Formats: sequence, structure tokens, C-alpha cells
Amino acid sequence: QSELLNRESVANIQRESQEQIVNHKKMVLFVGTNKSGVTFTVNAIAHNLAERKINCGVLDMTKDRSMYYIYNQDDKELRNIAAECMKNLSENIDSFIPVNKFFKVYTSVPNGASDSRKAYKNRAIIDTVKDNNNIVIIDADFSTPLEYYEKADEIYLVQDLDIMKMQEATMFLRELKSRSVNMDKIKIVINKYVKTVLTPKRLVQGLSYYSDPQMSFTDELLNGKVSYFIIPFDMLNYARYIDGLCNNNLNYKKYTPEFLNAINELSESVYKKADLSPRRRGIFG
Repeated sequence: QSELLNRESVANIQRESQEQIVNHKKMVLFVGTNKSGVTFTVNAIAHNLAERKINCGVLDMTKDRSMYYIYNQDDKELRNIAAECMKNLSENIDSFIPVNKFFKVYTSVPNGASDSRKAYKNRAIIDTVKDNNNIVIIDADFSTPLEYYEKADEIYLVQDLDIMKMQEATMFLRELKSRSVNMDKIKIVINKYVKTVLTPKRLVQGLSYYSDPQMSFTDELLNGKVSYFIIPFDMLNYARYIDGLCNNNLNYKKYTPEFLNAINELSESVYKKADLSPRRRGIFG
């Protein structure tokens, strides 16, 4: 009888731990200036998390719908899914383009110059994708509706070494601050990094303050403890990415060890391994 009770206790703990895994939900947002590599970064992280068997959904809230072009694979059925995706999400239907068992893409068909995102039932979309994934990664741009920034647990600003675009990035951060978005949620991803006089710390410092073009005033945006991550640039990785896009098969396994280590570190920040570990509990709670 004692052995039976122990087995039942272990089974209860395992069941409760599994429920904690299922119920642990997180939503993060990636954004950056044009061509900084936001979509590239989101895809690399999503594939990494899926390999770890973490249920991951990528929600494409960009105006140009890059995810649609990457994942529709010129397949009529997948195009039809994308055409109805946001409407279905608004009605609490988990509609998505399947990439693999652990990776879903939520996107829609690009609609030219018009922008329908502000007409979406954004709260319903957010709730639906969060209910059906452990981690939701939003692929965003500077025109993505504010609600997604407000609801995100973390905001990752992707910035490359093009200092001419930093003014645009800090201007956007200042707008988020003025609209009462919690700036402590922001982390920085330095993409396509190569060693120059522009060190990561100098780049982060430059993104932490907004200065108007006439340098008449400065506004502090991020505190000195803001976290940052570095993704190194390598021409071979770039070539592999282009090959993957052309072949409708993104696969990061043959990328350089430096790149894979960087993505592992960033993925761990997005969704920590500890988040999937059963919490230690005594038999009596």
C-alpha cells in the first residue's frame, strides 16, 4: 500500500508539472529598422525553440508580411490558410501555416498599400495565439499596433551597425516611452556584428538616449542595465540563408558555431530552459 501511495504521489507531481509546462505562456516582440534583420532573427530563434520541442508560434504583424512570402511555399492550400488566418484568430480559431510539429506561423496575404492591422480584433488574436503556444514571437515593425507592444512580456530591438538608422530607432523608442510602454521590457539585439570601433557597449549607449537633430536636448530611454545580445555576421551564413529561402527550406544546423551559440543564448532569454523544468515540490505540496 505504501508503494502504491508513492506511485500515486509521483504520478500527481508529474501531472502537475506537465500542467505547469502547458500553462506557462510567454509573448515577446522583435522590432527594428528596415533591413536590420528582424525577420531573420525571429526565424532563427523559432527554429531553435522548435528543435527544443517548445511549442512556438510566430505572429507576423509587419506591414509587408515577410513570413507569408517565406512560408506559403507557393502552395494554394497554405495561401488560403493565410488569407483567412487573422479572421479566424479573431474568432478564437487557431488558424496557422504549419512549419513543423512545434512551429506555427500566423500571417496573412499582403494587401498592397492598404494596412488592415488596425481593424483587427487584436485582443482576440493575442489571446488565441497565446492559448495555443508556449511562446509567441511577434515579428513587428514601427507601425505595428501599440497593443502588441503593451501586451508583450519582452521587447527586443534589433539593430545592426548602420549608425545612420539609430536616430530612427531611438525616435521610435521615445514614442513608446511617451505612450507609457514599460521601457524595462526592452532588450537589444546587435545583429550582423563585426569588430569595428563601434563596440557593442557604444552602440547600446547610443540607443539608450534620444537626441533631437539639432542636439538641443537629450532624453534617456533605457537604463544602464539594459541587456544586449550579439549575433555575429558571416558571409557563409548569409549564403545559407539565401539558399534556404530559394529552396523553401530554412535550416540553421550547418551555420557557424559562433552564430549557433549566439542564437542559443538569445533563445534562452526568450524562453528559458528552466521554464520547462518541473518545479520541485514535496509530496504534501
